[in-house]
Amino acid sequence: MLDEDYANIVHTLLDFAKRNILDFKQKDNLFKVVMSLKEKTQKQKERFIMFYNLDKNNNEEYTLSKLAKYNNCTSSAVKFSITSVASKLANLKDDRKYILVQIYEQCIAKQNN
Repeated sequence: MLDEDYANIVHTLLDFAKRNILDFKQKDNLFKVVMSLKEKTQKQKERFIMFYNLDKNNNEEYTLSKLAKYNNCTSSAVKFSITSVASKLANLKDDRKYILVQIYEQCIAKQNN
């Protein structure tokens, strides 16, 4: 799989997450991959998880401005955190990459039924 194809898969997967298309197990698997990113700070991961509604204990939907207010920072700081985590996901080179591809394929299959 080309890196560009994989990056597009991640982009589409995140769109699915934002539109609440992922089921509980898919959200949980994406959550685990995000939390495994050692290169990202806890704050960056938390903002990403809240923005994409991946926290199973919180169903509230967050916009950039709402997250900024919650974190007492600017919307651009929140966007930077979210983009940074998304970029890392789009550039994974290990087995976690295939977890994201599997979630994507499950979503596509569900949409085609």
